[in-house]
Amino acid sequence: MLNIVQPNICFIGSSNLSLALIGGLVLKGFQKEKINLIEEGKFDNEIILKQKQHEVKKRGGPTCLNN
Repeated sequence: MLNIVQPNICFIGSSNLSLALIGGLVLKGFQKEKINLIEEGKFDNEIILKQKQHEVKKRGGPTCLNN
């Protein structure tokens, strides 16, 4: 998340503009992290589903999984 903030940006004082810019950069970083977490969760769910399907095939059970 911190790699979004450029190291050469310098804010002097606490003007509304500088606070708004900092807030926008932080919010953008949080949104990016949230998207990454959602994508990781989808990937993990796909792996778990494939593992369950493989276990069912090994046991010779039904091909449809509800859980």
